[in-house]
Amino acid sequence: MNSIIDLYKSMFNEDVTTINQDCGGNFITIRELLSLSSMSTSRLIGGSSGLDNKCTSIVVWETPDGLDWLIGGEFILTAGYAFKDSPDIKDKLIDKIHERGCSGIAIKEGRFLDEIPVAMRERADQLGIPLVILPKSKVYTELVSGFYEAIFYKSNAYLLETKKTHEKLLDLVLDKKDANGVLEALGHLGNLSIVLAGPDQLIHNSFLHHTINHQLVRETDLETAFHEDNFYRIKIPVEFDDNQMGAIHAFSLSPFNNLIRHMLNHGAKIIGMNMKKVDLDIFNEIRIKKMITSLIIQDKDLTDDFMKNVTANIKWDNKRLSYGIGLKFYTDKSQMPGAEIIQRDLNTLLKIYDKNMTFLIGESNDIFLIFINNISQSRLYELIDLLRFKFSIQNSILSLSVSLSNPFQNLADLTKVQDECVVTALINKPGETLTYESIGTLRLINPLKNDPTVITQYNEIMLKLEDYDLQNEGVLLDTLFQYFNHNMSKKETSEELHIHVETLRYRLNKIQALTGCSTSSSEGLFTLQLMMKLKNIL
Repeated sequence: MNSIIDLYKSMFNEDVTTINQDCGGNFITIRELLSLSSMSTSRLIGGSSGLDNKCTSIVVWETPDGLDWLIGGEFILTAGYAFKDSPDIKDKLIDKIHERGCSGIAIKEGRFLDEIPVAMRERADQLGIPLVILPKSKVYTELVSGFYEAIFYKSNAYLLETKKTHEKLLDLVLDKKDANGVLEALGHLGNLSIVLAGPDQLIHNSFLHHTINHQLVRETDLETAFHEDNFYRIKIPVEFDDNQMGAIHAFSLSPFNNLIRHMLNHGAKIIGMNMKKVDLDIFNEIRIKKMITSLIIQDKDLTDDFMKNVTANIKWDNKRLSYGIGLKFYTDKSQMPGAEIIQRDLNTLLKIYDKNMTFLIGESNDIFLIFINNISQSRLYELIDLLRFKFSIQNSILSLSVSLSNPFQNLADLTKVQDECVVTALINKPGETLTYESIGTLRLINPLKNDPTVITQYNEIMLKLEDYDLQNEGVLLDTLFQYFNHNMSKKETSEELHIHVETLRYRLNKIQALTGCSTSSSEGLFTLQLMMKLKNIL
């Protein structure tokens, strides 16, 4: 626990003065100044567009050269004594204090200036310099003390708010809130709608303070849901140990002050810590799902009681339609993410799509398998689109084929469902979605792989060709594949293989001699074609 607290303290080890300055504790605006009781008898006569100018100090000015000493941010109090011997000063007064960066000016009425010139008011309006009239009897000390009291209370109010915010964020660390819990707390603290997007540009978690009429699935959906004409928006990266883990997007109906920005930055760090921990939990969850899948597929002697317990524990509904999905990635193996990483991403994506989804995960050679319970065909294809989007964004070099089983219901049918996915994947192509139902004769041949007589014949024929090719650096199997692939046209096959037609005839005769299957009779060709199809399955 101490290590968590220490990490939190390092995150929030910021100079209090910096926070105070960022959050506005060292100034008040002209608008706030005029609302003070000490300014209740004053009148604003010009420069109203500058009411949000920041006042960092208040000064009394009564000498002609006094303006040259100003450094910016001052609110000027004057009785106009400087105008007495230098009347031309008032013509350039507003330009001068604007040039010096002053926030505004208040002039006592009827002391040394009987009337405020129209030109001065107009210039104040043009430059956004608030021009205020004070009663002749107003005491400066009352104004000055009121100003600095306001600065003091505003400073302490921001520090108190900062402290309370940090205490609530520390509670999130100590309570070990997940990403949803952190987003909800941040949303309540700042009256924000806030979402977490992953590096795959999908929305992983969200808390919506505002009502929107749009489904949030991809990061691009945020543009439509939170239109810039209606919402202020900020994006904060989520990182841990210099690893980019996504970003939080916050939306508000009012501008973000620096306290809210600090809060969101620290919230992003908490989410980064949590996401690292969640990764470890996901890997454990995947191992359990793979173990259940492996047991069901490999062990033929599982009892009915065992299957009932598994079905109940993972909340699989045997009355609902389910589908198997086989995913195959096509890329340079050196660029291929590890199997655990892909399975983690699949697990995360399925939960983003439907947090209540029931599914198992498996693997067969280089095909990643997902078995999804209770999903309609339309939602299945919607999910496939999301899968393609995720992996194209996450790694643009990946090309993906998707192979679908026939619909099934019972968890005990996973062996058959896996076979359907694997067989379909064998003839699928990069970028394609193919169903088991659509693969034709290969679907009819699939059951033959379990027939002992067929397997014996397969070994007698195919192993002879494989041995010959291995010992003679031959190409008989490839020749046979191309021959069938070109509808047994000798001309097209020889062109594909870049050999003479007589060379092709020699190879076909060699195949006949080794296997005993005639390459000129329908029965021999059928047997060879059947063995080649089985080769793809076995």
